[in-house]
Amino acid sequence: MNTSLNVKQFGYKFAVSGDNTKALAREFHRDYPNFPDNVADEIKADLDNGAILRYAENNASKEGFYILKGSAYEPITEVEFNDAKNKSADKVHMTVSFVTGMTGQAFGALKTKNPALHSLVKDLRKGALEYARAKFNNLVSEINKIKNEGKARERGATRSFEETLNEFFDGLPKKAKNALARGDDTANEKKLLIAIAKFKSEYFGAYKAKVQE
Repeated sequence: MNTSLNVKQFGYKFAVSGDNTKALAREFHRDYPNFPDNVADEIKADLDNGAILRYAENNASKEGFYILKGSAYEPITEVEFNDAKNKSADKVHMTVSFVTGMTGQAFGALKTKNPALHSLVKDLRKGALEYARAKFNNLVSEINKIKNEGKARERGATRSFEETLNEFFDGLPKKAKNALARGDDTANEKKLLIAIAKFKSEYFGAYKAKVQE
């Protein structure tokens, strides 16, 4: 296989990256030993904001200037954006900071109040929030590894398939609520609850499903 990649050098750089991640996690754990179970919302928000700042650096090409023409926003140059003739036009300087600065409620409201703006910002917003959430989860994973260092790993009792199903479905409503809070309009709590009830009724039987609820 022909490749210009120096695999040995790659392996070294990858190892360094992992070591740096662990070192940063230890630094954070030293100052916030109760993370993630007991930490102020402001700290979590700062972590998200830091990750979003990095996302903005990596995705500067997705930011830009837009003007409403008809029923959709179209890209324009910064010069056109600041042109006096467009002073009263419906314009948007779309940045990662702008799209993530909206609350989930405000973003959701755009779907009916300003569908053109909703369509413009949704992908950039989703990408930034998902990036921040992934980085947060990575930190949680590293912190948990630190907390479990030196501890013997206990093998838990094998759960039944029914228990596995119940745990999965019982956790979905919270996931849907969190998704809505992030502005993910594909989540529908009402439909989800109905679907879960129907599944449990079919799989477990009507009586057992009702008892589990």
